[in-house]
Amino acid sequence: MKARTSRSRSASNNRIPANRFRQAADERWKDARCLHANGRFEGAIYLCGYVLECFLKFAVCQARKRKSMDSGEAKHLGHNLVELLDASRMRAALVQKRDLHVAFVGIGDRWAPEMRYSGSASDQKSSETFLRDTRDLRNWLQTQLRP
Repeated sequence: MKARTSRSRSASNNRIPANRFRQAADERWKDARCLHANGRFEGAIYLCGYVLECFLKFAVCQARKRKSMDSGEAKHLGHNLVELLDASRMRAALVQKRDLHVAFVGIGDRWAPEMRYSGSASDQKSSETFLRDTRDLRNWLQTQLRP
């Protein structure tokens, strides 16, 4: 009988290409906009947080001049947007942009992965604010990562 080989590797051996974080951020951005357009405001807000999380993980790779990140490290970095901002070494630059910093703090205060368990619905205005702030932060992050 043939020995079975395991397809899965331990999390510490898996590498996530930096660009995959950027691609995930772009896809979650499209999803958030689609949910908002269809009146699914809480879902749009929820995905906006992941847009920033993924983009900040990409920024961490850029700051460390790495083409990939160990999946265990990505998991360890977690979902805390403030900690990800610090790890990306962009906090000082963001603080200089008062409106963007206020937007970031607002998102960080409201967003958490546990929102997925929420049975409540958000209103259109809250979703619009989240989308606008996420767009502005995403655009700013892109300008900071250009060579």
